[in-house]
Amino acid sequence: STDLSGNVSLQRWWELSSGFLRALSFMHRNDWIHGDIKPDNVRLRSPETNGPLDPVLLDLGLSRREHFPAEEKILGTPHTMAPEQWLGQPPDRRSDIYSAGVLLYHWWTGYFPFEEVSKPLLSSSHLHDEIPSISKRRLGLPPQVCDVLLRMLSKKPDDRYADGGEVLADLSNALGYESWSEAENSESLIAQVSYAGTGEKSVSELLEPLLSWVGRRN
Repeated sequence: STDLSGNVSLQRWWELSSGFLRALSFMHRNDWIHGDIKPDNVRLRSPETNGPLDPVLLDLGLSRREHFPAEEKILGTPHTMAPEQWLGQPPDRRSDIYSAGVLLYHWWTGYFPFEEVSKPLLSSSHLHDEIPSISKRRLGLPPQVCDVLLRMLSKKPDDRYADGGEVLADLSNALGYESWSEAENSESLIAQVSYAGTGEKSVSELLEPLLSWVGRRN
């Protein structure tokens, strides 16, 4: 998805964002934390065409059950890590939300909120600096949508959305779309989980509740 950043229409940005958020919402509903959300970990299932973009959330290498012990060291990608991760705290769903806010910001503007090269400067910016204005970097994103992104990028975890589903609902309302669409059918979700990148055990543990959930809907 990196190649599209800063060059997508609002409709294409929504297709990327909503498809990604559906995958993240599914993980969060099942108490999983992704832990390393970044542009390189979201790929398109097929080459860009005139049809809707179909993103896939990849790389479960740092994912874990939310309430399971985390490694006692800083893990993640510096440009997308939440402030609390820079302080050595284990990521939770709200940390994923911050990283997702960075991702959505990057897809629209073509920039990370903070572009510093050195880790000390990046750490200071994520912990203390205001998020640079979205509209000053690229016009066209509705104010209500900008508000959603800024809430996702709040410094304090308690000021963010609780999970991916809440973000998807607010973005859908801001843009006048339904939060559920044919993009979140059973085949798409099963493909999302089965094509998760790494960690066969993690994939199987996610796939079991998904198949159960699909059975209840059918």
